[in-house]
Amino acid sequence: MSRKRTSGGNCSEPDGYRIFWDTETTGISRCRIVSLGWISEDEEYKGELLMIPRVSIDVNAYMVHGYTREKLIECGAKETQEQLIEFMKQIESIPRLVILVAHNGKSFDTNVLRHELECENVKIANNIIGFVDSLHWIKWDLKLSIANLDHLMEVYLNKKCRDIHGAMEDSKLLKDVIVKLMKVFERDKLSYFESIEEFLIRTKKWAMDEEKIKDLFDEMNYKLQTYCIHETLDSRHDAYSICHVCGHWKLK
Repeated sequence: MSRKRTSGGNCSEPDGYRIFWDTETTGISRCRIVSLGWISEDEEYKGELLMIPRVSIDVNAYMVHGYTREKLIECGAKETQEQLIEFMKQIESIPRLVILVAHNGKSFDTNVLRHELECENVKIANNIIGFVDSLHWIKWDLKLSIANLDHLMEVYLNKKCRDIHGAMEDSKLLKDVIVKLMKVFERDKLSYFESIEEFLIRTKKWAMDEEKIKDLFDEMNYKLQTYCIHETLDSRHDAYSICHVCGHWKLK
């Protein structure tokens, strides 16, 4: 299967098999993946992989997805490289050219994915031809002023907002929202498609040596945090205590 280069901007997606995907991560800045979920439009292909990150999980990220390192291990999480390879194998098992669709993917998920692929030296599946950011499609093509999934699920799916986010659940929610919107707005194609070549150029910073050095420092810093011996844990929060010296935190 060959990949064709497509120009950027407000570009309609080419023919392809849509896979909706989402990540839960260790934080927002320079974060790593703790969970990756995906589901095809016909739900024939779907899955979720839990990963043990080599950096700390920010307490605010924990409050979103509920994963601590201990919880991940308890749920069967494996090393990131092993799980990324498995994800790419799952995608390559699909006998179609694949388009990965994520909500706010251009700003977040695709960057996180490229970062992890570089950290773990894993190649992207050869049948992935590009990405669509559904947030851009909803805001700029459909002209909806509020494009967050919680709002859209209430308005178009008559579902209530979530308290905890999960990569698999959010992937399925995204699929259901997009399918509904395409029907309501009479669309048979998504737009704001980015080819694999454009993705690799846009996210090339993660392949740079200086970023890889920063990754090593992040991983070293996490190891130091795990041996935190400071007596400065702030216990004012109901759910956790946090060290203001090194940032280490623990549940109460």
